[in-house]
Formats: sequence, C-alpha cells, structure tokens
Amino acid sequence: MVATFINPQQTSIRNRSTHLQLVPPVAPHRTESQVQFVRAIVFGFIGLVAVSVAFISLRSAQFNPPQVSQPTLGVVSAQISQSYLVQEGDSLWSIASNHVEGDPREMVAQLIALNGSAEIEVGQVVLIPGV
Repeated sequence: MVATFINPQQTSIRNRSTHLQLVPPVAPHRTESQVQFVRAIVFGFIGLVAVSVAFISLRSAQFNPPQVSQPTLGVVSAQISQSYLVQEGDSLWSIASNHVEGDPREMVAQLIALNGSAEIEVGQVVLIPGV
C-alpha cells in the first residue's frame, strides 16, 4: 500500500486536519504488443528447454546403448552336447521338451543362457547343453 497525503486546504470546512489515505498500488498498463512480446519470450524459453532436454536424452541413449548379454562360450562350451537347427514352429519350450524328460523349464533357462537370447529364428543354430 502507498501512503498519500491530502492537502489540508482541500479538506472539508468542518475538519481541517491532515488526512492519511492508503491507496493500493496500480499495475502499469501494458499494451497488447508488449503482452505478445512477453508471451513469445516465455514460450520461446520453454521450447528451448524442451528441445535441450530431448537432445540430451537422445545423445545419452546414443552413447549408452542398452546392454545385450552375450553368450559366455568359454565357461559353457564344455557343457554343449549338441546343436539344433531351428525349424518353422519351433520355440525354446518345444526344443527343451524334445531334449529333456519331465519339466522343461530348467532346460529353457539353460538354452537362454547358452544362446544369449530367448528369441529364435528359423534357420538359426541353437546350442543344446549337455544333460
């Protein structure tokens, strides 16, 4: 609040004392072009920040590709008993079921560890661990 003094000569005849009147501050009037300019600056800054964040994210993804586990053939090579050529309709479950009696879940886990992936394609050679 801003204090404004009123001249005693301008007061009423009955009361010639000095008055103290509190007047709220008034915001400066801005033209429409000034408002548009400020909006352009603000939105430009927000856009610059968004583009910077996207650029940094893409660059970090480019230099830090996701890690793909590779088969560790040195450790597991002694355990390989045979290989299998993947046919149409094969899955790791069906391959494991053909090479082990009973529950094939442990064999599927060994196939994934030995071959480096749970995905197989027709014509791929899958290494089968010794049972």
